[in-house]
Amino acid sequence: MRYALPLVTVLALAACKERDPVATVRSDDAGPAAAPEPATTEDQAQAEAANSAASACQKMEDLWTNQLLPSAYQELPALTAPGPFELAQMAQASFMAKTFSHGTDLIEPGRRKLVHAFGSVAKLAFVPGAGAATSGFTGFYGTGAPCLIGRFSVASKPSVTNMIPALALKFFVDGAHDSLNIHVMNSTAGQNKTATTTGHNFFQEVFSNILPEPTDTASKLIAGLFRRGAELFGAKDPTANTLSVEHLATMAADGAAVQNPVAPLKVSFVPLPTATGFMRNATINNDFRVGLAQIPAGTELFEIFAGNDANGLGTSLGKLVLKSPIVATGFGDRKLWFQHNKAH
Repeated sequence: MRYALPLVTVLALAACKERDPVATVRSDDAGPAAAPEPATTEDQAQAEAANSAASACQKMEDLWTNQLLPSAYQELPALTAPGPFELAQMAQASFMAKTFSHGTDLIEPGRRKLVHAFGSVAKLAFVPGAGAATSGFTGFYGTGAPCLIGRFSVASKPSVTNMIPALALKFFVDGAHDSLNIHVMNSTAGQNKTATTTGHNFFQEVFSNILPEPTDTASKLIAGLFRRGAELFGAKDPTANTLSVEHLATMAADGAAVQNPVAPLKVSFVPLPTATGFMRNATINNDFRVGLAQIPAGTELFEIFAGNDANGLGTSLGKLVLKSPIVATGFGDRKLWFQHNKAH
């Protein structure tokens, strides 16, 4: 079946583009902003060859040292929102289905990120606590993960009172295994300014794989596009506000398969005071990528919880700890890929 949205829907989505601008931010030695090309088939072949026999941590270091860091921006590109052409692409279910089916670390050749187009990347570790061993959950949930790549992004251009932050994590596995990826955020509608918050602190809210039902028009329309792609993919649950996380229970970093995996329904990332303080007073005038870059390696960013209650946190499994600076890079924005997981 071929899915398409009427023109009025595409134009309504395009209207979301009209938000307050965020100025381009330059470093001290700013030159022209890099404009890296989308991933090519040659990029894919090189990545597959490098990963065939490497350990999980070697894969992380190779990606970080050889691809991400060399493409760090000298001048940050201005944050933008999807335009009519991009939204028309998203209206194609076949385009959205690749969000779930494409499983490598590099974006499909010729494809561009249409939402969450701009972000920053870092090396991270999931440091397990006492609850990881006693939670009953298997795989990475029980062992933690010493070597991750994370991407901190916003779904679209922030407004004066609102931004839509998200976190994607890449769990590397030894040997000839693809990475396992998860995406978490607080809401597709984003976070708003309140009496006590500015709305622009990346660590203002709890992130999770289960989100509230969309209530605003733009979020509902995007959710509809997401659902169409999930249905074409064959997802058991095509609901737009839920991503499954059972795959992290099936193996750990050593690549050994778990015979009887036990996975949570929900994972939650609760921001820690060590992280929230860095961007507490951020406003529309403060590019989130600049704020993230101020956080030093070693900082504990989130406490990680897992459980089977969609409305609760569950058991504390440990903490997500920063192992490097958080850097905005062209490779991270144009070529690095994080698969969305949907059971099918």
